[in-house]
Amino acid sequence: MVDCLLRDNAFVGHVAAATGFVVVASSFTCLLDTLKTLLQFGAGSCQKLSFSQVVNKVRSMSGFSGTFIN
Repeated sequence: MVDCLLRDNAFVGHVAAATGFVVVASSFTCLLDTLKTLLQFGAGSCQKLSFSQVVNKVRSMSGFSGTFIN
């Protein structure tokens, strides 16, 4: 049965597309979650950071890859 499915080009294409979508979606979600957390807790109670300030702070402290590390 598995051999039949793997021979079907449409099935293989759908599997590849789904895998790619999961990778992109989870990467984007991790990035947004990291930035959201920094927006909520990165500033003191009397100072609010803008989105661009949070992005610049993360990039200056830990580089671009730091946005993907929780």
